[in-house]
Amino acid sequence: FLTIPCSDELREIQEEFLSRTSQTALEEGVCGVCGREVAKSSLTSWHVEELPNVSLLKPLKPHCAHVLHHGFLLEAAGFCQHGDGSRVNVYPSNLQRGMVGNVTSFPLNIREIVDMIQGRKLPQPVGILPALIVVTFVGVTHFSKNWLKGVFRVRRDKVAAALKWLLVNNTLYQQLSLDQERLALLPEDDVPIELQAVVRQEADASVLVEETDLYIPGDLEFGEFPVQLGCMSIHALTQQKNMKASWNQDLGCVQLAHLGTTDSSIETQTDGDAMVSAVSNLTKEGIYDIRPGRDFVRDLPEGKKKKSEGASNYCAGAFPNLFPYGVGGIDSHPSLGFTEHVRYCLLYHDRRFRQHHSFPFVMFGIFQKRQALASARIQIRRRDFERVSTDILKVTADDLKAAAIEKEQRMPIKNENVKKLLNCVKLTSGRIIGTDQSRAALRSKIWSTALIMGPPSIWMTINLADIHDPIAQLFCGEEIDLDHFNDLHGRCSNNIVRAQNIAQDPYAAAKYFHVMISIIVEALFGIRATGKMTYSKQGLLGRVSAYTGAVESQNRGSLHLHILLWLVGAPPAGEMKDKFLSADFRMAVSKFIAANIQAGAPGLTQSRLANIPRENDLAYSRPPRPSSPSFEDKFQNQLLRLARNLQVHVCVKGACKQFVPEKRTWACKRRAPWPESETVIVNPDGTWCPIRNFGMVNNFHPQVLVFVQCNGDIKLLTNGTETKNITWYIAKYATKSQKHLFNASALLAKSLAFHFQDEKNLDDARARSRLLLFRCFQGLNHQQEQSAPQVVSYLMGWDDCFLSHEFVSIY
Repeated sequence: FLTIPCSDELREIQEEFLSRTSQTALEEGVCGVCGREVAKSSLTSWHVEELPNVSLLKPLKPHCAHVLHHGFLLEAAGFCQHGDGSRVNVYPSNLQRGMVGNVTSFPLNIREIVDMIQGRKLPQPVGILPALIVVTFVGVTHFSKNWLKGVFRVRRDKVAAALKWLLVNNTLYQQLSLDQERLALLPEDDVPIELQAVVRQEADASVLVEETDLYIPGDLEFGEFPVQLGCMSIHALTQQKNMKASWNQDLGCVQLAHLGTTDSSIETQTDGDAMVSAVSNLTKEGIYDIRPGRDFVRDLPEGKKKKSEGASNYCAGAFPNLFPYGVGGIDSHPSLGFTEHVRYCLLYHDRRFRQHHSFPFVMFGIFQKRQALASARIQIRRRDFERVSTDILKVTADDLKAAAIEKEQRMPIKNENVKKLLNCVKLTSGRIIGTDQSRAALRSKIWSTALIMGPPSIWMTINLADIHDPIAQLFCGEEIDLDHFNDLHGRCSNNIVRAQNIAQDPYAAAKYFHVMISIIVEALFGIRATGKMTYSKQGLLGRVSAYTGAVESQNRGSLHLHILLWLVGAPPAGEMKDKFLSADFRMAVSKFIAANIQAGAPGLTQSRLANIPRENDLAYSRPPRPSSPSFEDKFQNQLLRLARNLQVHVCVKGACKQFVPEKRTWACKRRAPWPESETVIVNPDGTWCPIRNFGMVNNFHPQVLVFVQCNGDIKLLTNGTETKNITWYIAKYATKSQKHLFNASALLAKSLAFHFQDEKNLDDARARSRLLLFRCFQGLNHQQEQSAPQVVSYLMGWDDCFLSHEFVSIY
């Protein structure tokens, strides 16, 4: 317990981390058989004729767009040239299983949209546009209309060319025709006037503080200029000095960090109300009535008996730019499962699926819908549900409104039937990925680990710098040599290019996060979890016996991790208090803190802070190599620069600085400034303080800071009051419900009004109960805001928690 690695062990840990993050380990290639982008180290080279089961590569349905190689359908990007001729790279089959601003998208029921845009002529009337989109700029500075072109530019000839191609080549468009009159209404090269009419500006820029609440200081700073149009960072993007790439300052260069709110409900009463309200309040041009539908949108797969050759596919029709020929959509092949097909699309080498602004959100919404239907079915088949079903069907909209008022007044809900309904909805949602109820299951896993392993020893927060890390840019497809890295070479030397890469490729951002966290846990902490066993060796913190981590999404969409670690040999809770009375034990704790927990670097004081330059691109580099003769000097220099730029806390009103009514003053919710000390202090009651010469510097692990080059936090848990607080934080706060879902009764009262008015004609109580539970879940879930990297993580099977052990539910 509290062992510190020796110099040889430390060097071995450092070298392993650099090896795991080298060009050879992370470089990607294309499989010539499936076209997916996979780790280059996992590809093997074959002659086409030598491939096993090569006959399977002949297309079952020939298509004019197929490019065949010797009669086989292969991906040209997966070919490589060798001395003995052309060979194809193959991904082994045994490995196949195994602005910154916000965009909130509401996929609407297609049937309601069809009612609104009846006809078989293209393009659709441009007057429909303001009924489907609203644009808001935040800031006091008047912005130029040309800035809108960066996002909303419409070019008539481009639209005409695309539609003409679709009418000829896409089977789903063959019954439509091109309307020249409608086409003439589109601008030649401008933002449609109908869209300009619904653009609004919010002068109160303070709302951006909460939207950009980050752990990482200076993560998105583009220079020393004030961002007055912060919602889209227009001012900073167009006026930054000394930019290393050429930019058209007349057009808006906007990075859109997608935070999608998807609603896959079979009834859209809430969305309908919002749409009608938006249209009536924001524009007088055109009145469109949107009614809640009673039928499913066909985003469920066709049954085997109903499947026909000419049946249209939802995905192929909804995304003509992803499926240009109208074939090959999700669920179009009965033998290929939904999740497998979606993951294949996200891995496809041309990146069009992963970079599409709504494809991941729509797929995630469909995925959740199917899980909700299955979960509701499981719930109503419980033995005790017959008795509960009678009670929950008695709940009315008035009952939910009354319960909502009680909840707002912080009073317990009195209506027993409402409580039963909310409990059933909670159980139903707990089986659905991405819901607050499913995330809450991590709490029981934390407490279960504590029961077996004892109290946790270390708490850490890791905020990876996805925008600046060259590894993330490598995953975005940039040509970067990690082994011979030059931060001044290539287009990624410009921080705006890096930000745009991450914003437009949420798959790369999600993959970077999960790959790096796995490398940090295994290489730096020395613990590796497999499906059958957990292995532990000497790491930076000694030997780690277990860990549980919760993944959270920040307001700008990036992911970060809160993790608890259990150390081998940690004393039981009852012994820890007595051990701190021993001077020898306190000395061991002091040495452990000095090696692993720091709150500053030599020279980082308040008086010298202004003399240490701010470096926004500091993380766009590679760590120093331990084999270098000047490694220690480079390490200390990098430690000082990183600590100054990433670990110095700045209190901002509305973000961390909050008004305390009792004291009538503003205070930091993170309790900054922290106590200063010239030596490590360990008290007999278990409290401690690291070396800190400047009270605004947050704790960090020096090795993690230098080698991972990201903001973080670390605390040693000594089984005192702080231990309880931290454990509660990660068990309660890190898995907390979203604010929109706090008063579930109010949301259900609004979203389920249609259900109570419409479903009395169903005689089967079991069917009514299942539909009620499904609609309850949908009513709550469409209020959730998910970041694009988090949605991609769910689709790829990357969980929202990191666990060292497997857990089994006990019923």
